[in-house]
Amino acid sequence: MPEPTVTVVVPTMFRHDDLDRCLTAIAGLSSTPDRVLVVTRAEDERSRDIATRHSADAVVVPAPGLAVAIETALQHTTTDIVAFIDDDARAHPDWLDRIRAHFAGSPLLGFVAGRDNVHGDAESGSATLLVGSLRRGKLHGKHHLGHGPARPAMHAKGANMALRVAAVGGLPLGRMVLGQGAQHGNELFLCFGARSRGYHGVYDPAVQVDHHPAARADNDGRLEFSAERLDADVRNSAAAIGLYLGLLPWMTYLVRAALVGDRNRPGLAWTVLRALRGRPSFAPARSVLGAVAKAPGDLRRLRRGPDGPLA
Repeated sequence: MPEPTVTVVVPTMFRHDDLDRCLTAIAGLSSTPDRVLVVTRAEDERSRDIATRHSADAVVVPAPGLAVAIETALQHTTTDIVAFIDDDARAHPDWLDRIRAHFAGSPLLGFVAGRDNVHGDAESGSATLLVGSLRRGKLHGKHHLGHGPARPAMHAKGANMALRVAAVGGLPLGRMVLGQGAQHGNELFLCFGARSRGYHGVYDPAVQVDHHPAARADNDGRLEFSAERLDADVRNSAAAIGLYLGLLPWMTYLVRAALVGDRNRPGLAWTVLRALRGRPSFAPARSVLGAVAKAPGDLRRLRRGPDGPLA
């Protein structure tokens, strides 16, 4: 089959030095993308100037949030594949070659997830680590820690992911994803939605970018999450699972989120553990439990109406 065409997309907002370095790395790729597209806000004129200087196209996103930026990029794409990279990441020279090879090898490959070397660390992690999966109600990310051969994956990480447009086109992502800023969980809607259309995904640790996470422009912290971030994270994950993976995985996720949770989104068990470690606070768990309680309403909202999500 012919080599697929690819648009490289860089969503950005007021991170001009990062954007300049990201586009410089894209210009140094061993193969040239068919198009480079910078997605930014109307008030961020300097980012559009930087895009022009690097011979990239720019499109203005109509509303805040990463989900709308992704949806806007997909609407402005005419290529077979869209490869997303964070503005604070630098693609390795063979990044696009490896992405193209994966998609050329399977017409039903819906997405490719790669490894992002956080702060340049390419050594941490292991080949046996669960990456990009959902097991017994627990979402495993860890895309920055995988090693070894390419293997099946259920979801990607937005810092380094490529999507087949036919697998995700038409998804009303901006209406579906809750929260502000980076909006954790947008990748779940995309990847689970692709799977519901008969596509599959792959995680390849050799598809690498060096990721130097920049400070975010709102209260969407990377380590200590606000109540709003906790609420949106749990509700987005639950909604994506319920819409596309079915009732049992949805219920299993919600039960685990409430009773166990994880380090950043603590349920009851993690709250007890944090207290035993000298960090007593029920506030994060209260946010998580509140989000679990709202999840059925979210699912009903997204399933209702003529413009509901495509399954």
